[in-house]
Amino acid sequence: MLKILRQGRRWVTAFFILAVGGGMVFYLGVGGGSGQRAPGSVVVVGDESFGLREFGRVRARRESMLQQQLGSEFDSRAMSDTLDQLAIQSLIESAILSQEASALGMAVAKGEIERSISSSPYFLSEDGRFDPGQFESWVEYEFGNQRNFIREQRSAMLGNKLMRTLVQLARASEGEARQVVIRRMEQVQIAFVSLDVQAAAADFEPDPDALQAFSASRERELRGLHEQRSGLYDMPEQVRARHILLSVSEDASAEETEEARLRAEGILEQIRGGADFAALASELSEDPGSRTNGGDLGFFARGQMVKAFEDVAFSLQPGTVGELVKSEYGYHVIQVEEHRDAQQRSFEAVREDLAAELMGLEVARTDRRAIADRIAEAIRSGASLEDAARAEKLTLQRSGRLQRRADGYIPDLGASEAVMAAAFTMEPGQSSDRVFEVGGSMVLIQVMERFPPDEDAVEAAVDQERTVLASQKQQAYLSTWINQARAKLVEDGDLVTNLAALRGGR
Repeated sequence: MLKILRQGRRWVTAFFILAVGGGMVFYLGVGGGSGQRAPGSVVVVGDESFGLREFGRVRARRESMLQQQLGSEFDSRAMSDTLDQLAIQSLIESAILSQEASALGMAVAKGEIERSISSSPYFLSEDGRFDPGQFESWVEYEFGNQRNFIREQRSAMLGNKLMRTLVQLARASEGEARQVVIRRMEQVQIAFVSLDVQAAAADFEPDPDALQAFSASRERELRGLHEQRSGLYDMPEQVRARHILLSVSEDASAEETEEARLRAEGILEQIRGGADFAALASELSEDPGSRTNGGDLGFFARGQMVKAFEDVAFSLQPGTVGELVKSEYGYHVIQVEEHRDAQQRSFEAVREDLAAELMGLEVARTDRRAIADRIAEAIRSGASLEDAARAEKLTLQRSGRLQRRADGYIPDLGASEAVMAAAFTMEPGQSSDRVFEVGGSMVLIQVMERFPPDEDAVEAAVDQERTVLASQKQQAYLSTWINQARAKLVEDGDLVTNLAALRGGR
């Protein structure tokens, strides 16, 4: 561990300061335990043991913190297991810190503990003086006796000393912060060519013999595609219908209901007399979803409409109008336009179509790869992407100003960390001969212009960035230290968690 302290390297991102550092405030520390592997211990770290009393105290603090953060969304029952794990983690990491501090020769003098106790606001009387009675009463209630309390505070203070030492090593320079700010603020504009490889050539006509050979050689793949599209090939019975709805509310009187029925009967008579159904639906229907379409409901299967409506619709022949239907929505006049029987298209029935589709995609991909390779070769020979694309009769697209994004997303192109990285390393006017795979396309790029950040904006952000970098390094240092110490304890069999003791204590 001393090697890490001296060398100060291997930064990794972690939330250790939140998970452990927040627990190192005096009188909330969770350091030492009983000093031996006591029966019924929940956690054992080296020669320190923590029982239900220590576990419960830490867990209660974690629960209070989460409750403050989440407010009304906090659910203690739903988060029970999470709180258990957080408490166990705090006990382990606090013990590791104090043990590592001791191994490095750090110590806490009796006077340090006494000064901390006497100056703590928790134990001051109304006149601002230390109140021994208040101190003794609180310690006895929380810890059982002063010996346990002093042991825990000494352990917590040891851990704090080690943390302060590590934090002092984790600093960020002004130059380092400035480079991060510049990198974040600089912008670039690119031009790009995108060749879609997921669309078959429009004029592709497979040779029958070649198609048959392709189908035979790719049967497993074709069967998989057929299975993926089973929803398209296995169609239930469907009808396409129009309707005219005259609404009747749930609390409508008998007179209002009868009035709606008579109006519906009148509409039905007009239709049977030759009136245009769609025109009447557009004029009279009270269903806003279908009225503008002349009452057209499109195709629907059984189970998608209320039963009374469905029963009539599936019983009618195409082009006919049924009797009035009463549903919870009101009175319906229904006309069926088309009727489709259930369909089940087997693999063999669609095999040739699937093979032609895949074959067309592969031919198209090969063609577009050839185009991309010709453009790349032209760039290697000194042409710009713009000139090379024009020679292939392709359209060059231009991006807006781009800033670095972790996900590499570029509007109108897609997400590609590789394209983003290349765009910010190339010079203005430079074209890349690399063919990037972005989603379902082959892409080549050219940097059109770079935009350095405003110097005043950079300077204004440096101090804050320096603080952020230092915080990240501090978290990384602590995490690295803790993780290596934990791994050694696990390897030696000196780290034990006893969930059975925890469950038994509830």
